[in-house]
Amino acid sequence: MKKFIVSSLLTFSLILSSISYNSLMLTKNFDAKEVKETIHYLSSDEFKGRLSGTLENALVGAYIKDEFEHIGLEPLSNGYYQSFQVNYPKSLSDEPMIAVIDKDKKIHKILEYGVNYKEDLLNFRNTEIEFDNLDVSS
Repeated sequence: MKKFIVSSLLTFSLILSSISYNSLMLTKNFDAKEVKETIHYLSSDEFKGRLSGTLENALVGAYIKDEFEHIGLEPLSNGYYQSFQVNYPKSLSDEPMIAVIDKDKKIHKILEYGVNYKEDLLNFRNTEIEFDNLDVSS
């Protein structure tokens, strides 16, 4: 029984050592300089912010896909790309308008875009409206 336990432990240790050695030999060493250069390249002005739906975004996606193929990373079932739904601000063809309306649906004042108010479009999450020279008396 003692021989069996010692033999089992020795066999397990040899298998574990073999797996570790093979992993070490097949794994590329981490190169921090290469990672930094890749990040610098992908975030460069050449790709103009990589906004979703732009040519630059597609170019970055193709670059990443090529790198995955180069290192031998296997794609999932439908390839390297994955589609998904996203909400985004919708552009309207009408002029923007803000009106002061009472509870009876009577319009008291129509505010002019760029004169009485303007948007802050720096980000999509928080849009602020600034009112100037607002007189809502009827």
